[in-house]
Amino acid sequence: MDHRMRSPKQRTEKRGSAINDETLAWVAAALRQSPRTLGIEADHWTNARLRIVLHRRVGVDYSRGYIWEIATRAGVADLLTRRRN
Repeated sequence: MDHRMRSPKQRTEKRGSAINDETLAWVAAALRQSPRTLGIEADHWTNARLRIVLHRRVGVDYSRGYIWEIATRAGVADLLTRRRN
């Protein structure tokens, strides 16, 4: 009977977030500038555009919800527009 039972799932080590104070300061500074300064052809910032720029900088593809949390933690969530393209 033992050969049919599964062993308990091993816990995986959680990786720390790539978002540190330096990155939060960079996000705050970036959102106060035009998206064009970072190579985005647009007049305003959206969640999707910030995701693109963060992916370029950090190399991680964050979810839309986490991008919003990052902008909130940086104190600049109000600079993200909710317009749809």
